[in-house]
Amino acid sequence: MAGQDRQDPGGDRLTSGPNPGEPRRAPRCPLCGAANGCAVAEAGRFDVACWCRDVRFTPELIARVPESQRGEACICRACAAAAREA
Repeated sequence: MAGQDRQDPGGDRLTSGPNPGEPRRAPRCPLCGAANGCAVAEAGRFDVACWCRDVRFTPELIARVPESQRGEACICRACAAAAREA
């Protein structure tokens, strides 16, 4: 997953954390504050499988994320599902 931003309209990846090539450890959804279940953030590595790799996050959903949190933390499964149902 290295190289792009997760859940950013211009890319697909979480931004790198303080050490290049490592994801930021952001376990909470920026929309609801619940645990986001992001395996990448939890493991601290981009080479792990995560539920969010198979989900498309629309630009409208990402636009709801506060700008300071975009590319910093994954949206949780519940918020992603709610956006798909809306």
